[in-house]
This record gives sequence, C-alpha cells and structure tokens, in this order.
Amino acid sequence: MSFESAYVEEVEEREQAMQVDGEPEAEAKPKKTKRIIRKKEIPFVSGASSLDSTILEKFQGARGRYAFIDKLVMDTEVFISFVV
Repeated sequence: MSFESAYVEEVEEREQAMQVDGEPEAEAKPKKTKRIIRKKEIPFVSGASSLDSTILEKFQGARGRYAFIDKLVMDTEVFISFVV
C-alpha cells in the first residue's frame, strides 16, 4: 500500500444576487450560486513496524526449540507418572 499525497476539500457555496444597472432591488434576477472548492494538503508520515528478516528467523527458530523442549518435558512427566 502506498500514498503519494492526501488532501481535504472545503466546499463553500455563495449566493450572489444578479442585479443589472438601473433595475430596482425588487426586480433583480434570481440569485446565482457559486461553489468555491479549496484543497488543503495533509502532511502524513508512514512507517512499518516489522522486524528484519534475519532477526525474525532467529526468533522463529527459538520458538521451535522451545516447543520441542516443552514436548520433551510433557512426555517425560507422563512416563514418570506411569512408573510411579
């Protein structure tokens, strides 16, 4: 996933009366709506929270060894309970 930029749009609508010279205010033409869109850039910082692959492999190997040791202890405890 990547981002190049981010922005927020502010939309403002203004009504302007269309009045021709010499016409009274009551006979003015219908109001004209004007949309103003402002874009503001949003600063952002991205980063990743992952480990280096060599460190990750080291931890996965340690996890495998600990699982093996736990299994060995469980098997030994079961064997001892049969003997006693």
